[in-house]
Amino acid sequence: MLTDNQGNHYFTALDLYQIAQEALGKEPNVRDPLLLKSAAARPWLQAFGEEAYPTMLEKAAALMHSLAAHHLFFDGNKRTATLATTRFLLANGFQPKWDDETIYDFVLEVAQHQHDVAAIADWLMHHTVRMQDE
Repeated sequence: MLTDNQGNHYFTALDLYQIAQEALGKEPNVRDPLLLKSAAARPWLQAFGEEAYPTMLEKAAALMHSLAAHHLFFDGNKRTATLATTRFLLANGFQPKWDDETIYDFVLEVAQHQHDVAAIADWLMHHTVRMQDE
């Protein structure tokens, strides 16, 4: 995991691979290593000096979208997206507030391209709480 100068934590491609391995319980088969690197980099993407995803929930949403909707692995994309998003949120001070059925249904919809990053961020806003606010 990488940490920026503001204390935000980000996954590397290797981190995401290891999360997929944990989610699957076996070695994941990556469709394209460049897509995996792209998914890891997406939350901290910048354009013209501006962050593409300025809030932590938008960053988490970009990560979830990349992992669930872009099908980086031959199997386990939704499980990986769920576990990686949960860990990303926890590492950055947010406590997920969902049950297994709720997150399963939502990530399935993301994988079916029913939600873009903005919609995912909105959903996360209603299903997380800042840890210091608990």
